[in-house]
Amino acid sequence: EPDRRLFAPCKCSGSIRFTHADCLEQWLEHSGKSYCELCSYKFEFKPLYDAGAPDVLPWSELLTTVLRIVCFKWLPFTVRAFLVIVLWLGVAPWCTSWLYRMWLLRASAMVNVNFSERFDPVHATSDIFSGIILIVCIVFSFLALMSFADFLRFNLDHIDEAVEEEFHVQQPFRRNNVDQDTMIKIRSWKCLLRK
Repeated sequence: EPDRRLFAPCKCSGSIRFTHADCLEQWLEHSGKSYCELCSYKFEFKPLYDAGAPDVLPWSELLTTVLRIVCFKWLPFTVRAFLVIVLWLGVAPWCTSWLYRMWLLRASAMVNVNFSERFDPVHATSDIFSGIILIVCIVFSFLALMSFADFLRFNLDHIDEAVEEEFHVQQPFRRNNVDQDTMIKIRSWKCLLRK
C-alpha cells in the first residue's frame, strides 16, 4: 500500500520487523501490553513536529482553531435548535390560533378586528398561548380517536360474535332469515374500521 508507510518499531529482524503505525497501535490496545512480545522492546510514542514548529502554540492559532470548531460543529446545531424552538413554540401556535379564530368567528365577527393591534407583544403572546392550548387539545383528541379506532379494530370481532350469538339465541327459529340490514351494518362498520 503506497499510502501507508511501514515502520520498524522494535529490535526484531526479518519480515516481522515492519508494521503499519495504526496496526501496531490497534494490536497494543487489543493485547494491553506496551512492549514487543518477541524482543521485549518497550514501545514509546513521541509526537513528531515539523522543524519550523514553535515550542508554544500562539494564542491566535489556538483561538482560530476554537472558533473554527465552534462555527463548523456547534453553530449549525445551535441555529437549528433555535429555529425549531421558535417555530414550534411561536410560529405554529400563533398560526393555529389565527386559523382557529378565522374558522370559528368567520367573516362577520372578524370585521371589527384590527389586525395591526394583534401584532403588539401582549396580543401576540396571548395568541401564542391560546395556540399552544389548541395544539395540545388537537393532539390529545387525535390520540384519543386513534386509540378508540384501534380498540374497535382489535375488539370488533368479539363484539360481532357476541351480537350474532345473542341474535341467534333470541330468535333461533329465524336462523336463516337473519335481519339482513343489521348484518350489513355490522359488516360495513367492521370493514371501515379495518381500513
